[in-house]
Amino acid sequence: MLIPFTGIMAALSAAGPIQKGKLSDYDMRWTVIQQCTDCRTKEERDPNSEHHVPKPRYSPINHYISNHGYVRDCHNDSKPIKYDEDYKKMLMAEGVDTRLAEHVARLFTRDPVPSYEGEHMQD
Repeated sequence: MLIPFTGIMAALSAAGPIQKGKLSDYDMRWTVIQQCTDCRTKEERDPNSEHHVPKPRYSPINHYISNHGYVRDCHNDSKPIKYDEDYKKMLMAEGVDTRLAEHVARLFTRDPVPSYEGEHMQD
């Protein structure tokens, strides 16, 4: 329910115009974090692909999950994101409501843990 306030809070907390000692063209660090953690494949980035994922993992929210009476589909400002129908059915069979089941099923459209070239575990 705090989503409408995020723009205001972001503007009040904008403190990232200097990065690595140089002036950047970004008001906030969120844009940089989003770009650095975009783990989508080339096919997932292509809007004409059937496997298109419209946003990176660390991107602004897509939709409300709440079933509160104030929340309506018109409040969601992005087009629906694909989800795994089998996961949705499984969750709903266990008593999870539709909005939450769709949200969790969307999480399974991506690999569970992002990994980046050059990362390795240390003993």
